[in-house]
Amino acid sequence: PPPLDLGQLAVPIVAPQWADFEPEPPRKVQRMFGGQQRYEAACEEARRDVDRAKADHELREAQRRWQVTEARQAYDRKIADVQREVEAHNAHIDELEAGLRENDRHAVSEYAQMVLDRSPYPAPFPAQRTAGYVPESSLLAVEWYLPLTDVVPKYKAFRHIKTRKVVEPTSRPVGDVRQIYQTVIAQIALRTLREIFDSTPEEMITTVVFNGR
Repeated sequence: PPPLDLGQLAVPIVAPQWADFEPEPPRKVQRMFGGQQRYEAACEEARRDVDRAKADHELREAQRRWQVTEARQAYDRKIADVQREVEAHNAHIDELEAGLRENDRHAVSEYAQMVLDRSPYPAPFPAQRTAGYVPESSLLAVEWYLPLTDVVPKYKAFRHIKTRKVVEPTSRPVGDVRQIYQTVIAQIALRTLREIFDSTPEEMITTVVFNGR
């Protein structure tokens, strides 16, 4: 996990100093015309200002330390939550690995589902697919939601009519659409079989039933 970044909260607020408030002492000539009394009065006022500034500083510094404490506690809670998620995730991976070694129904089904879910398809294709394993017969049943025929481009070609300065599409014959669509479905089925068999041991799955919806 990244270290806690407190930003400006990590920097203590600088305490006020008397030098920042101390009035300028009177010169010799000024002292002759009451400058000393004015200086003493200014010093008294400056001391009151320093006291107020110190009280304000103590309040703001206490607030800063409280915010630091809150930030550290929130960070610790977040790290603890992440650690629990990591431990739960790793424990599940261990369970999945053990289940795969034993050809467990749920473990193999979940693993096959991961394989299918990570198989990328174009955006118009449905992403819904499910896998279920039958250990007694080493069979994997796959239910796949297939795309509709509109995944096949409607137009076969585009022709530029120079005399009219237009581009006219040529529609694809219905027979061509049907043939291309059947080819797409066949490719999906064969690709699914290939991905399943390539990602599992030979003795784990010997039969795949592909159900297209």
